[in-house]
Amino acid sequence: PHKEQIADFLDQVDPGARRAGSINTVVRRGKILEGYSTDGYGLAMATHEAFGVDLDGRTVAFLGCGGAARATAVYFAAEGAREIVLINRTIEKAYRIRDIIQEVAPDCRAVCIENDNHDAIRDALKRSQILYQATSLGLRSNDPMPLDPELLPQRLAVMDMIYRPTPFLNAATERGCQTADGRAMLLHQGARSLMMWTGHPAPLEAMRQALWNALAAR
Repeated sequence: PHKEQIADFLDQVDPGARRAGSINTVVRRGKILEGYSTDGYGLAMATHEAFGVDLDGRTVAFLGCGGAARATAVYFAAEGAREIVLINRTIEKAYRIRDIIQEVAPDCRAVCIENDNHDAIRDALKRSQILYQATSLGLRSNDPMPLDPELLPQRLAVMDMIYRPTPFLNAATERGCQTADGRAMLLHQGARSLMMWTGHPAPLEAMRQALWNALAAR
């Protein structure tokens, strides 16, 4: 909850983290505290691992425009995504992310859609390669669906940022979509942070096994 406010307590902030308004890694160099974000990197690596897809030239959609979506959407735009679709109940939040994307990557098209505009969502998802479910809906058993699964094209890849299969993810699988949950994003952003702290490659597979075991125990 303090990924943005912590910037005021640091000596230096990576420009990408500042633009994204998200700092999840603090590196100490002598007496200097530097802030970074590994969210975008983590999601990009998880996407490649799950779907074999890189960002360059792609159209991707985000359902929800909270802090995680903001950090990763801005990162994706800077890394060469062709179009970012932002779907949210409060359209003003989508507009704020769009404005940042236009500053960071003028060649990346950012499209904002209210989540009750089903026709616009359907059209946008038809041209998207990946949909990221970035709301908190699915954390509780009685949560409603964040989006009507009937709007999902069968060829669409769907990743839910929640760290386990959700009803929405299960419905997307039943639609014929390729799906993944958010565990690999957590893994890769943590591995990136560990490398920044130690200067050494992270033991990725050992971390993966420990994370999977820890989440299963919950």
